[in-house]
Amino acid sequence: MDVQHFKICRVGAQYDLWGVESFSSVNKLVEHYQSCSLRKDRFVLLKDIGEMMAQAIIAFTPYKEEDLSFLKSGQRLRVLPLEQ
Repeated sequence: MDVQHFKICRVGAQYDLWGVESFSSVNKLVEHYQSCSLRKDRFVLLKDIGEMMAQAIIAFTPYKEEDLSFLKSGQRLRVLPLEQ
């Protein structure tokens, strides 16, 4: 499985990946990129892989208050599936 990481940015009440197209929620952003390609040079979609766990590689203190922080390296998070 090819894994790529994307930073979701929040500007005011909107969420985006590269400042091109904004969405009112992270769920709407994910829904959009499950049917529209993330890249222009090749077809790449977000894939729903169900519930899984993620682990922080490093401690991270965000620059902006609204960004997600990881208090310590190794912190585990449960990634929840999109509710239908």
